[in-house]
Amino acid sequence: MAARTTALALGALLFSIAGAARAQVPACDGLEPAEKKVMDELFGRLKPYEGCDDTFAKCLASPKSPPIVARLASNLCRMALLGKTSQGLEEAYARRKKSMTGAAPTLSFALDEAARLGDAKAPVTVVIYACTRCPYCRDLVLALHREVTEDDLKGKVKVYFRPFPLKDHEGSTEGALALMAAQKQGKLWPMAAYTYKHFDTFLPVVLADWAGFVGLDRDAFEKAMADDKVRDAVTEAKKEGLRNKVEATPTLFIDGRPYSGDLEIGSVVDALLEEHERVTAKK
Repeated sequence: MAARTTALALGALLFSIAGAARAQVPACDGLEPAEKKVMDELFGRLKPYEGCDDTFAKCLASPKSPPIVARLASNLCRMALLGKTSQGLEEAYARRKKSMTGAAPTLSFALDEAARLGDAKAPVTVVIYACTRCPYCRDLVLALHREVTEDDLKGKVKVYFRPFPLKDHEGSTEGALALMAAQKQGKLWPMAAYTYKHFDTFLPVVLADWAGFVGLDRDAFEKAMADDKVRDAVTEAKKEGLRNKVEATPTLFIDGRPYSGDLEIGSVVDALLEEHERVTAKK
């Protein structure tokens, strides 16, 4: 009986510590009582993968807790607000840890500056393999475009687009050819943005019109679409992705490391900001 009482008291103390830690993370403020209970349990058990060797609860309670700890805790609460279960949160955290802490493998990327979005001097490099007919690619590419050109990632991240057409997506080859044809005129990203924004009205026959709408020379674009060298470039991009173990789209690589974390834009942006802080701190 005494042992059980002691265990209950210890459990209550741990939850109290975790609750106090959660209170220091503004992103947790909107959680419902049941969600707060989930977070308190996770904070009392999980450890940050960087910045502190103890649990989130104890690390957050420390006056010298590094910013990375609050960042990771905030993202967990943000995902909880989006409806992730305790198991889902733990799995997402494990995937992010794997993505952000592993050594960069030896991979090969043929990065043409005509396929770059963002400041060439941005310290963080992202490579994205995407299919023009993939709805998940549409959402992520458009969100990344906005973040890199207008919002939190501006000047911090540069993104290179690599076409990865999927056979089971009708029109994917034509869409990939259109982007590579646009790349020859230095306008891959305007063409990509327009194509994804008009995802639901996509037809191969309108691609030349769309090229004109984004300022491409239409005749040069149509010749490029029929050029075997452009088709070969699409094929090589797909082969490169397969060599880099791309199995689905969208697939991201952050400074050469495969990213297996959540593809919801808030999580992606947070991971990229974490990488930016890490890279710039080293410099």
